[in-house]
Amino acid sequence: ESLGDLMQKTPDLSSVFLWKGVQSISSKGVIACILPASILDAQSHLKIRESILSQIDLYLVGKLGNHLLFSNAEIDTAILVAQSPKNNKSALSLWADHKLESSSAVLRALRRYNYHGRNSFNVINQSGFSIYENPSLGDNLLSWSPRSYESFELLRRLEKFSTVKNIFEIREGISTGLNSAFILSKREFEDLPKRERKFFRPAIITESINRGQLSDISYVFYPYGEELPKIQSEDNLQKYTENYYKKYLLTNKSKLSSRSRKTENNWWTLNEYRAWQVEKMPKLVSTHFGKSGSFAWDNSGDYAIINGFAWFPKKVKVLPENIGLAYLAILSCPFINNLLSSVSNHVGRGQWDLSKRYINNMPLPNLMATNLDLNILESLYKIGSLISSGEDFDDRALNELVLSLYQLPNNTISLLEL
Repeated sequence: ESLGDLMQKTPDLSSVFLWKGVQSISSKGVIACILPASILDAQSHLKIRESILSQIDLYLVGKLGNHLLFSNAEIDTAILVAQSPKNNKSALSLWADHKLESSSAVLRALRRYNYHGRNSFNVINQSGFSIYENPSLGDNLLSWSPRSYESFELLRRLEKFSTVKNIFEIREGISTGLNSAFILSKREFEDLPKRERKFFRPAIITESINRGQLSDISYVFYPYGEELPKIQSEDNLQKYTENYYKKYLLTNKSKLSSRSRKTENNWWTLNEYRAWQVEKMPKLVSTHFGKSGSFAWDNSGDYAIINGFAWFPKKVKVLPENIGLAYLAILSCPFINNLLSSVSNHVGRGQWDLSKRYINNMPLPNLMATNLDLNILESLYKIGSLISSGEDFDDRALNELVLSLYQLPNNTISLLEL
């Protein structure tokens, strides 16, 4: 009720206090607060960020990456300072990594920074933390989330480069509703009679992709497709999948029936089967959380994605194998970690959120451009083939190829191996 028209999806409760504070400050006032970092870039807070910028100016936005700063609050912590009236000055970005000592170090550095006076040339960039003026903060509604100064500078150098969203449409994988009932290990799958296995597809979960190689370690119940008999009743289900039905579905019937939008007539179905996965098409795939090497090429289109995403080209129906494997090579290069640090949120252990709201903004070469050097494409294709097969490849040669595509010097190295 307090948010009114600003209510969108499920914003964090703290956003109400932030909004009330913004509405309460005087014509020459300042608001300062500690918030969950999700407020800085979550879609559910987009309208709130827009309304804040319409009334006041951001003075400082900070992110303290350690999850243990406050007892019982295991989340990223953000600092936001804003002032009235609007003066259209650049806001400060303050960033610290996941180490506890970085959080205290960046706050000490901020005191020194303010003592010497703010200006666009005054940049603090140390191991684990950064402070710098960020002119784009006042215009960017999609994300206020601070990055390291290296990541900020890298993204600025590539601001006119094509991005993932220019080339690909990213689609989310299956929601099963109960993984233990619908996802089988490879051994459990092979223990089923052959006549029942046709109702399953190899599944992409986090462990299915290792350094760019796909493995069919798990299978998901996926009774959809023109070549399969339709299962429209529990009698059909028992008839076609007797062993699976008795061992995995029937024993979980109460849990499966209690899911929303499920009744006695469809309790055995997936929460969201994603109709686009019915047709088997070659695709680039990724896990939900990961880094370079957390992408793979599904040439057969057999794999059904659960905990991850599929990338489909926007301008052609089917991505050719040589292009798909060339992209796999690029996405397996450690330099990709630099780009992920520029657009995504760190979720621990060197992992980044690979969902489309972040990855869409990552600079990516268009390998289908008419002016692309075909020798580079062929070299990337060969490396991608080796990666997909789990074979060794020349990572130095890959790094040089990728940097040349991004028009960056050869001495640009991976900044992030967390």
